[in-house]
Amino acid sequence: MRVSLKSWHYRLVKYILGNSAPTPKTMQNGCPYFWLLIFSMFALPFKLIGLAIWNIVKFIPDMTFKLMEYMTKNWLNEISDEDLYSIWYYNYNSDRKIPLTTKFLLKIKIIIYLTIIC
Repeated sequence: MRVSLKSWHYRLVKYILGNSAPTPKTMQNGCPYFWLLIFSMFALPFKLIGLAIWNIVKFIPDMTFKLMEYMTKNWLNEISDEDLYSIWYYNYNSDRKIPLTTKFLLKIKIIIYLTIIC
């Protein structure tokens, strides 16, 4: 049996099964390949739905982080240099009013920085 690596059915089986998909050299006859193709056709919608859910789950934290950065930049543009220096000099836990998003963003960046170093 000869299966082309560029055929739609082999690419579908390879997409669903990944590295565990049989190669044309390992297939001895068409029966297992046929049933893998049928399985791949039924599994394709589930894989696409799972991939969409995974992308949405990844998208939400990314957009939350970008929104927090945008809000922090707007707050930094509105604050005077003297206030910013006093906040930096006396740490961000001082009695000055700092938005929660800015505090949270600074803590996240410190955590990310520490995980990269360690």
